[in-house]
Amino acid sequence: MNLLSVTKKTKIRHRNEINSTFSSLPLSARRILFMAMAQIDSREELSEGATFRITAREYAFIADIDVTGAYRQLKEGAEELQASVIRIPRNQLLTAQGNQSSGHTKKRGKLPSDAVRLMNLTAFCDYVESEGYIDIAFFTCH
Repeated sequence: MNLLSVTKKTKIRHRNEINSTFSSLPLSARRILFMAMAQIDSREELSEGATFRITAREYAFIADIDVTGAYRQLKEGAEELQASVIRIPRNQLLTAQGNQSSGHTKKRGKLPSDAVRLMNLTAFCDYVESEGYIDIAFFTCH
């Protein structure tokens, strides 16, 4: 998806349970995350190694700020995203097939009911200041 075609009607799909994680992010990180998610087709499985590019020009257009501010916010937002953690209660973990699963190996036994999985929001965020863009990748579960 071309980010310059994003409008207020563009839909981004995610699980409601992660709203609290999203709301705790600084605005620049949230914008970057949603711009990356806007490029994902929710009807398709995310392919391993897929990266999503957001340019300062696209960021400035969508956020309605000047390009100089977009460079700064891209850098700050990428750093925040890479440091952010999502917390998923055990009973909400899903396998790739969509069934509930602890993801815990049989060797270690069953996870307690109050277990929470901590995961980074992104696999990586590359910020390229000289060219004014960031590349983001998410972890895929297979």
